[in-house]
Amino acid sequence: MALTIKGYSNALYATWWLLEEWGLLFDCGDGVSAGLGQKGRKVRRIALSHVDWDHSSDLLNFLQLNGRGQLPVIYYPADCGSVPALAEFSRRFDLQ
Repeated sequence: MALTIKGYSNALYATWWLLEEWGLLFDCGDGVSAGLGQKGRKVRRIALSHVDWDHSSDLLNFLQLNGRGQLPVIYYPADCGSVPALAEFSRRFDLQ
């Protein structure tokens, strides 16, 4: 199977890669929402390698723009407390 890979990486600023046929976004750094445009709606899974800012800074924006219907499943390192805290913040922020 041929894979279409689109991405961007600039150390300490932004990193993200889309494997379009798999619906997999690897990392979610700054600019991914703008860089993918409508292709962002193909994302069914997001895998964060770690949650440094350059790998996760566009996550909330990406989910807001592309999470209509069902949100993508997000995978992250087991020892990471930042993603659950971000999820809780997002739930509280959207309710108020």
